[in-house]
Amino acid sequence: MTRTKAQVPTQIPAHFRRKSLAGAAALVAFMLLMFLGPAVLNYHLLLQSEGPLWLRIVLSIPLFVIAGQGVHLMGWIGHDGFHFTFHENRHVSALIGLLFSSMTLFFFQSGMAMDHWSHHRFANTDKDPDLQLLRRYRTLLGRMLAQRNRANAHYFRRALGLALGRPLPPELAHIRLPFPLAQFRVLAWLNIAFVLGWLAVYLCIDARWPGFLWIGVAIPLVVGGWLSGLRSFTEHAHTAEGELHDTRSRTHPLFTLMEFGGNHHLEHHLYPAVPQWRLPALHRWLAAQGHYDALPDASVIDSRLSVYRYALGRYPYGRRRPAARSAP
Repeated sequence: MTRTKAQVPTQIPAHFRRKSLAGAAALVAFMLLMFLGPAVLNYHLLLQSEGPLWLRIVLSIPLFVIAGQGVHLMGWIGHDGFHFTFHENRHVSALIGLLFSSMTLFFFQSGMAMDHWSHHRFANTDKDPDLQLLRRYRTLLGRMLAQRNRANAHYFRRALGLALGRPLPPELAHIRLPFPLAQFRVLAWLNIAFVLGWLAVYLCIDARWPGFLWIGVAIPLVVGGWLSGLRSFTEHAHTAEGELHDTRSRTHPLFTLMEFGGNHHLEHHLYPAVPQWRLPALHRWLAAQGHYDALPDASVIDSRLSVYRYALGRYPYGRRRPAARSAP
């Protein structure tokens, strides 16, 4: 038995959708802790400590992974900010998302947002921009090293085009923007300004503590890009078209902790206005109500490691079988 759209509730308890500035502050604080804590520790471990270099390098690796996950959360703060989950005022939510996602320096949320609304509406169809960007990558190295760079360059071109007042590309003509286009262009300029501002902050820190730019910022940014690249495939590789088929949730508590609830990606696609920290509770509510009794295979995976088979293997991004229906 497979589930149809009619079997998914269109209405959920209102508290799941409630915006929360306090929740946003907790997410930002958690991201900063994951990013800056390991960065400071690695700076002292690698540049100011004594002992065998090989041992210090080995000890630094898990800290770099944690810092990279902090970088990964920076991008998701931008993502949630443009789903308007941080504040009732959409402009405030978007600005929070832009400010903290710009810490990544290379990821431009204002450009990504232009594609992301289409991703939700047309997931795994030929109109899905993520499918166009990612389906060519079939190897681990391509997914870790190439696809995130290509996606970031694409989003930067989107943001720059907005800022310079260029016409929207034809493929975005169907997008209904949540802001007037003139306001979106201002947000793109702010995105660029925030990136330059964070770069100045990093350079000032490095001037005070030489080497921190590389140990505390550059390496975590690279690792964060790798983690982000793999996540896209754990959530969408070897999925299908249609509600409850086009993505999956990774519900192990470790993922819930490290991703602040955003690992429940199936629930996010079903209810994109729900803040990510409420998605685990929403998952439990849906399951208790019986809405998950006949989930498609692999729509929810509880294991810590088995979900990575979709990123490590040659499973393609997106559809695993021909679509049962055409895109709306």
